[in-house]
Amino acid sequence: MIISLVTSCRISIAEKADFRYNRAMVEPATLFVTLIGCAMSAAYFPQAARIIRHRSAHDISIPTYVVFALGTLSWTIYGIARQDWPVTASFGLGVLGSWAVLLSAIRYRKAFPHA
Repeated sequence: MIISLVTSCRISIAEKADFRYNRAMVEPATLFVTLIGCAMSAAYFPQAARIIRHRSAHDISIPTYVVFALGTLSWTIYGIARQDWPVTASFGLGVLGSWAVLLSAIRYRKAFPHA
């Protein structure tokens, strides 16, 4: 039983080392997915700019952006912990954008929206 546990631990460590080595190599698919992820995350910034420019967030769902902000933060932390740079880069940009929308929406939320 102990030999089996030690052997499985060695295999697990070897697999992780091999996985990290392969992950460090930038393949075209990895680069493509990272660029798409960053583009998707950049989509938050026009919404934040609109809120700030108009000084109004009456049509923004704050609960939705709370979920987005916490979700992107969670994925960024996960990417850092896994040393997965595509996840970290994509969701790191999403953290900035989603929190920009959330904080500007909270700041410019009117007590009484337009009727």
